[in-house]
Amino acid sequence: MPLNLTLRRRITVTAIRAAKRWAPSAVRRWLWEREYTSGRWDYLDGGDDPLPTALVRKYARGGRILDLGCGTSANLRLDADGYSFYLGVDISPDAIERARRLGRPASEFEVADVTTFRPPGRFDLVLLREVVYYLPAARAADLVRRTGDSLTADGVIAVVIWNTELYGRTADAVRRCGLPIVEEFAHRPDALTLVLGPPPGGSGTAGAAGARS
Repeated sequence: MPLNLTLRRRITVTAIRAAKRWAPSAVRRWLWEREYTSGRWDYLDGGDDPLPTALVRKYARGGRILDLGCGTSANLRLDADGYSFYLGVDISPDAIERARRLGRPASEFEVADVTTFRPPGRFDLVLLREVVYYLPAARAADLVRRTGDSLTADGVIAVVIWNTELYGRTADAVRRCGLPIVEEFAHRPDALTLVLGPPPGGSGTAGAAGARS
């Protein structure tokens, strides 16, 4: 007797979620590219996402923004006078091509796996919008910890985690990653935002050499 259609879909979703977490980078890139080219994530482009927009206005302060796992970035509103440079990074070439077509001023986009990407220079705000729960908890914490080395002296990383009931372990791992928590709040009943600062006595320096402007 064939499996119930709903059950088959659940099995497929679970398998894809596991592959995005554990598969090699090339496989994960293929999966994300397939979803973007099929329109799976088009609904995200329908309007501004108020949370990251508010984070940009509060923390970027006219400075440099790094958006890891940016997707097409179409749902992120950036006021031209609210930042000096924006760098968006995503594993999907299709998403990055669409992001480039937005024509954002003072912006660059790069196709890369965020788990191995090395940021150029220092940033005042790093966005990890609904990214870390696609990684095993330990790798998510390592990504956040390592990214802390790319912050300016008063820079922050904003980590947005959806479905904290399912991904509570990931949230706990990020909390314990070694970076100071500047702010933590539930922007929805089932979602969490963690804002973390540079490592204690850290390497972040305002206006560090090599920073692009």
